[in-house]
Amino acid sequence: LLCQTKLKTERNLSQDCHTRSLVYESWCMTCAERDEKEVEEMHEGDEKKIKEMKLKIRKHLYIGETARSIYERGLEHQNDVDQLKTSSHMLRHMLEMHQGEERSKVEFGIKVLRFTRSSFERQVLESVMIQGKRDHHIMNSRAEVNRCAIPRLVTKLGEKELKEWRITDMEMQK
Repeated sequence: LLCQTKLKTERNLSQDCHTRSLVYESWCMTCAERDEKEVEEMHEGDEKKIKEMKLKIRKHLYIGETARSIYERGLEHQNDVDQLKTSSHMLRHMLEMHQGEERSKVEFGIKVLRFTRSSFERQVLESVMIQGKRDHHIMNSRAEVNRCAIPRLVTKLGEKELKEWRITDMEMQK
């Protein structure tokens, strides 16, 4: 799946598909292409507006973590679709968003977000990434999103929220 994504998007060409312990992102390339074409048709000729609107497109994303390699995990995701497993985010997405379309016409992409050193780091990073991508359509099941939610501490004065403490990407790298 990673090699197919590299060929189609011509991005992340240097990502290693055999390194283990990582957090990854999978998305529906068919929906992304469809949304990009729609933006181009709507704002035909205005390159600045097209570029701006493409950045605002809400992707259909799945964020996961694995101790295995992205090669192995990508194969598992593809096999889950072939075996019609209800736990498959790809199958659920196809049933919701691509009814009536051939399964072979719906394409998914995958990329490594970050390699990690421990299972704890992987799980925390996955949770942080899911929370950070809330402006997209998240394909993770509710159980996956809530299983390792990180508690937030918020101070309030009356009805006004003063500060929200979060673990940021920068703090994760320390």
